[in-house]
Amino acid sequence: KGIEKHVKALQDFMFKPALGADVPFTGDKTNVFTPKMQKYYDYSIVREQYKGVDVYTFIVELKPAFVGNRQQTVVRYLKTYFNRDNMQVIGRTYQLKYAKGVYDFDVKMGIDIEPLGDKYVPKVVSYKGTWDVVMKKRETADFTLNFDYE
Repeated sequence: KGIEKHVKALQDFMFKPALGADVPFTGDKTNVFTPKMQKYYDYSIVREQYKGVDVYTFIVELKPAFVGNRQQTVVRYLKTYFNRDNMQVIGRTYQLKYAKGVYDFDVKMGIDIEPLGDKYVPKVVSYKGTWDVVMKKRETADFTLNFDYE
């Protein structure tokens, strides 16, 4: 139950970042939209292209004054790409970084989403990062998952 609960929370965070994630020992530091955490971030929306699609990109970035602090925040940046034609989320990128107490991590993730019938599903998930937990060997991974629904 324990580790599965946290894996589920991280999955939810990838697809619903407004909920935050239940990462042990970080409190509510993954929820960048709470009044407590808003002071650490700049929020913006820009028009651009993402993989050939006209999008609105919603950006949450750590304010420069807090970039060196690895204990007060977890999310370094979060970008969500909305298709301008229908406002559907078609991609998201993140960097999560934290160092305090029993572990530290620095992880970059990306997800591309595409339509499948009347639903939207992950097409590509990328991960590059490192975790270190006290009394364990540091884990580093760099991979890309490509999904084919045919």
